[in-house]
Amino acid sequence: MKKILVYNVGVSDIKFIALKRYKEEIIFRPDNLYELTKKIYSSELSQSKEGLNCNFIIKKKFLNISTREARIIEARFEILNSFLKFKNFDKVVLIGTNQRPNDNRDTIYTARLMSKYLKRNNIDNEVIQLKENPTDLPELIKKYSDILNRFKKNHLFFNITTGTPIQSLTLVILSPKFGAKLLYKPMKGKVQEIKIPNE
Repeated sequence: MKKILVYNVGVSDIKFIALKRYKEEIIFRPDNLYELTKKIYSSELSQSKEGLNCNFIIKKKFLNISTREARIIEARFEILNSFLKFKNFDKVVLIGTNQRPNDNRDTIYTARLMSKYLKRNNIDNEVIQLKENPTDLPELIKKYSDILNRFKKNHLFFNITTGTPIQSLTLVILSPKFGAKLLYKPMKGKVQEIKIPNE
């Protein structure tokens, strides 16, 4: 059986870092993540280095940053990297939100950027669009059940760190049905398996 990581993509999954001359780092938090990541995804992307922990180099025009403010802008996937270091997964299933109408925090293009990153590291992956409201629990249980049924013959791992709280709750609820292990990355520390008590 393949080891498959099911990964809800959240707004915290991509960090924009401005590197200054003396290695200072400033984190930029965009007002409209959806539009910014859409523009970046459509552009030509280069990397700071090869392998895990490599960072995409972002054109300064996307963030309206002058040369004086920053020497270089990077997009980092630090949470994803933590999961990849935890275990050698055979495949990562990235679930990104793409509501109608679009919300500023929709993560479909963040998921697609993460997919590019995984492909450049030779890691099999798939992006799934979640058009449903990511805070509607009954709807998500139905949608996720359909998604997970495709992978039920594999060894499943659920990331309950990122995405909306209801997305994480959905995976917790469905974990017994699919025999999945729950993985959580605290703000400080390594990825750990979370076990739910039977009683």
